Amino acid sequence: MGGEDLKFPHHDNEIAQTEAYFNSKQWVNYFFHTGHLHIDGLKMSKSLKNFISIRDALAKFTPRQLRLMVLLQPWNKVMNFTEGFMNNDVKSKEKSLVEFFIAVKNLLRTKEGLGLKGEQHWNEKDRQLNSLLLQKQDAIHKCMCNNFDTPGVFSHIMALVKSTNDYIHPVNSQALLIRKIATFITRILTVFGLNGGLFIC
Repeated sequence: MGGEDLKFPHHDNEIAQTEAYFNSKQWVNYFFHTGHLHIDGLKMSKSLKNFISIRDALAKFTPRQLRLMVLLQPWNKVMNFTEGFMNNDVKSKEKSLVEFFIAVKNLLRTKEGLGLKGEQHWNEKDRQLNSLLLQKQDAIHKCMCNNFDTPGVFSHIMALVKSTNDYIHPVNSQALLIRKIATFITRILTVFGLNGGLFIC
């Protein structure tokens, strides 16, 4: 793995030298070339005096927010770090996720022992939401298979969160269905290192 500026000739030379030294016909199958980090639209560079360290970034934003910032942008394209993007897009999505899990936990606590076991009687809204969950699970799998399209994954997660929020009702919603959705979203967020003990369902 390396930056996009290492595509040629750096990695080609690395492959040739290593295969010759170890008398190997194939050293690695793939190199991942990531996009450069830009600060406010300009490539981060000490000479431009727009250099920001991880310590500086962590003084303003949480580790989860920085991870989310990375995941909301394609890994192989230029990644732009701006305070506007962090304060608007990143924090907004984090807030939506936090509020979603609070709503789910409150509902499950309220309906403890109700609707979690035994016979389920689903209406059309229940079936529609379950169908949406299956669609989003498939779509997220396809995004991950399509060059690790994490921005695509989050567009599907946020759409599922919105639809579930619209569906949630203290009396008329199916607790098992909501738990199933929250568990799926928790699993995806955990894979991305975003859980941090908050998004547990």
